[in-house]
Amino acid sequence: MRRFQPKWFDEFKWLEYSMHTGAPYCFVCYLFKDSSKYPGGDAFVNEGFRNWNMKCRIRRHVGAINSAHNEDEEKYNLFMKPRTSIRESIGSNSADFKAKYLARLTWSLKCVRYLLRQGLAFRGHNEGKDSNNQGNFRELLAWLARNFEEVNMVVLENAPHNCQMIDHKIQKQLIATYAHETTKFIIEELGDE
Repeated sequence: MRRFQPKWFDEFKWLEYSMHTGAPYCFVCYLFKDSSKYPGGDAFVNEGFRNWNMKCRIRRHVGAINSAHNEDEEKYNLFMKPRTSIRESIGSNSADFKAKYLARLTWSLKCVRYLLRQGLAFRGHNEGKDSNNQGNFRELLAWLARNFEEVNMVVLENAPHNCQMIDHKIQKQLIATYAHETTKFIIEELGDE
């Protein structure tokens, strides 16, 4: 009598056998099936596989690297990975991230302070990557990065793209911070006078 062979479990780790229906199913496709990818239904998902004499159809179910089964298996593997909470994930990276962020902020503030003391404009006409002169702020930061390895490690290309601290809005915020601190210092120095 032709029937399901238990040794198939060794070859096809994703197989699950139902004693109720007497047929094997694809466990990962059952859990993560996308109905649009199984247009007419799939024996390994809906009814169970019953063509015992055609083991090649089990391999055909797996299909190519971009098949629905392989996508579902990838989703299953990602689901089963031991995960840490968001807080733990952020916490493990936060010390290094904070140190780099602080260094990036420090160098940006040093550039701002230099330009403010010299009374120079911050931005240029064309700040694109292909521009010969990207403005005093970016040029000064790029000069520091080219000449000092400690600066180069945390700014421009070596900074996260969403935290480079070179955008004109960031420049305005840094200038406003300097203005606020300067005004605060003057008021404190004057006291009650």
